Amino acid sequence: MKIKIIYLSMICFLFSCTPSKNSQQNLSYLLTGKWEHSNPDEILFPEIEFRNYGEAKFNSRADTILFYEYRIKKSYLFLKDRNNVETNNKILKLTKDTLIFETLVLHNGIQVYVRSQ
Repeated sequence: MKIKIIYLSMICFLFSCTPSKNSQQNLSYLLTGKWEHSNPDEILFPEIEFRNYGEAKFNSRADTILFYEYRIKKSYLFLKDRNNVETNNKILKLTKDTLIFETLVLHNGIQVYVRSQ
């Protein structure tokens, strides 16, 4: 009887440690929308937009718009460009109004965005 309880406890623990599909969908839901860089003088990517069909749009003040396919896995944002080059970008914080990356595509260093819509 004691062994059954131990096995049952271990199984429950293992399932509680793995991220559920709902948590991944929740991250995707939170990410969807337009975001503005917290630094108003940002030139490279002052505005980024994540659409609910897996497309990301990165606007630059240098009249450049970059499009990526995106997916989220755990706390990483994977971006694939038109040449199928993929980057992984660690998400440090994602709430309904704040998005913080450890690095983002061409940026080294922490990047902070706030929701604009």
